[in-house]
Amino acid sequence: MTERRKTIVVIAVSAAAVLIVAVGAAALGGLLDGDDETVAVPESSPEPTEPEGDEEGEDDAEGDDAESGDDVNGEASLAGGDVLPEPLGGQEAIDALGEDLAAVAQKNGKTEEELRDLLLRDKTVKISPSGRLFYEDTATPHDD
Repeated sequence: MTERRKTIVVIAVSAAAVLIVAVGAAALGGLLDGDDETVAVPESSPEPTEPEGDEEGEDDAEGDDAESGDDVNGEASLAGGDVLPEPLGGQEAIDALGEDLAAVAQKNGKTEEELRDLLLRDKTVKISPSGRLFYEDTATPHDD
């Protein structure tokens, strides 16, 4: 094979590889560009327990839980609303989540310590307002 043909083959293979990577990246971007309104449903949830007390106080206790967004166990309810005003990362996300950090970690299949470490270690990791973990694309310029 002549030197010129080798050069043409190398250029053609390189162009094909670039095209394949571009199509794959576009397809992956489309898959990852889902809405932020998905809600994780645990496979099995514990049965709620009735608060102890007299019959007169039971109605008041249930009403308080519904208004405060807390479930029966006193944990923040992530399914009912946003936990953050905007996507946040790092120490800012940890501070803003406060007591909801454990619930957000559980929602994303992590322990509180794992989520805290990930947020502090990787600047591209963010928490969406609904409590979902995502990675911010820092390679693509954004029009702000």
